[in-house]
Amino acid sequence: MLPRSSLASSAFRRPVVLPLPLLRPPTLVPQARSFSLWPSAPTPEASSSASPTLTPPSLTELTAPLHLPSPTFFDSASTILLSLPPSLGLSYVAFIPLVTLLIRGGSTLPLTLWQRKRTRRYQEKVLPEIRKRQEILALEVRDSCRRAGKSFEEYKKEYAKRAKKEASIIARRYSASPMPTLLLPPLLHIPVFIATTLILRDACQRALAALPLTSTSLTTLPPSPDGASTLTPEVLGHLHDLAATAFQWCPSLVLPDPTMALPLAVGLAALANVEVSAKTRRANAAAALAERGDGVGQGVDRAARVGMRVGAVGAKAGERERAFSGSLTAAEKGRIRARRSRDQAGPPSSRGYATPSLSTAAPAPASPSAPAPAPTKEELELQAHYEREQQLEPRAARIMTNALRFSAVLFIPVAAMAPSAVCLYWLTSNLFTLVQSSVFAYIDRKREKARRLEQLIRSG
Repeated sequence: MLPRSSLASSAFRRPVVLPLPLLRPPTLVPQARSFSLWPSAPTPEASSSASPTLTPPSLTELTAPLHLPSPTFFDSASTILLSLPPSLGLSYVAFIPLVTLLIRGGSTLPLTLWQRKRTRRYQEKVLPEIRKRQEILALEVRDSCRRAGKSFEEYKKEYAKRAKKEASIIARRYSASPMPTLLLPPLLHIPVFIATTLILRDACQRALAALPLTSTSLTTLPPSPDGASTLTPEVLGHLHDLAATAFQWCPSLVLPDPTMALPLAVGLAALANVEVSAKTRRANAAAALAERGDGVGQGVDRAARVGMRVGAVGAKAGERERAFSGSLTAAEKGRIRARRSRDQAGPPSSRGYATPSLSTAAPAPASPSAPAPAPTKEELELQAHYEREQQLEPRAARIMTNALRFSAVLFIPVAAMAPSAVCLYWLTSNLFTLVQSSVFAYIDRKREKARRLEQLIRSG
């Protein structure tokens, strides 16, 4: 039996508590949130057990198409056009101007020669016969209108109607009708110009779309949903060649000109064509007037007769001014009004600060039947100059010339957005037209000089 002291010590003995590790909450370290589409780099601990590292795709993989390009409307035409330079051994920079010259020389040049031939026949044969017929027709219409008791306005309408009909009959007799002569060349040239532009533009767009493609892509990529693609390794090579061709300062023919040099050249060439055509038209009209003997002196006499008749009929100066409305500029009308005011004021001694008359008698009213003063020499010269300008270039022709000038300037920003290949075609076409117009104008001047020399020899 244990002693009492030992029992007491065992009863009150505390249990031995072993030290435990300090329990702490786990430290939460917030990870940086990534907004990238690609996973962040793995930690060194995970890299040993994870799969291989994912690398971001290259630019070629990002721009790779999902399927083959869809066929276009001008697909076949642009394919044929792109296949010609390699077969001929030419670069695209040399091929585009060459094919432009062939198209213009084979389509528009023959029509231009045909137009010039018909125009010359109309001037040499149709116009003289029309003038002879108009003299007889004027007497016939006058007699018929007198018997019918018609007015002068009705006579003018009847004469214009019959004269137009007679001129059409005479022109058809010589196969020189003006309407087909004027309309047929533009109706052929404009569609050819637009079609060639669209084919070149389609080739450039296809070359841009085929840049990320390779020869293996033609077999691995699925066809387009719009239809089966016409791309072959050979066509793909032609498209890549077109995209890789540079022209002087232009890095590629399928891209717009970054320096604006080609668009400016296109606009200036078109504007030069408009000016040469207007000058040639005025020269031809002046030659026709000289052939009829309708010079400036006769124009003055005719204006004098017209002005005398208007002055005798009109009782007010305003009526005669309406006869000149639209024919004189503002400065010319101002000079005419100043001259009339000086003439109505009387001699120089009566103008200025004259002493008022002491007479209380009212001035005699002007007679209402008194004719208006005859037109002055300056008015006749201005009217003759206007009539000659109207004959050289009518108002409709001036409006058309100004519209063409505006369109030539407006064409510059349009060419700035077009591919360089299209601008090269436009520039070549405009230069061809400019050279053609200049050569024909030179031929017309030589022919006019020969005609005048022949007239001088006959008159001498």
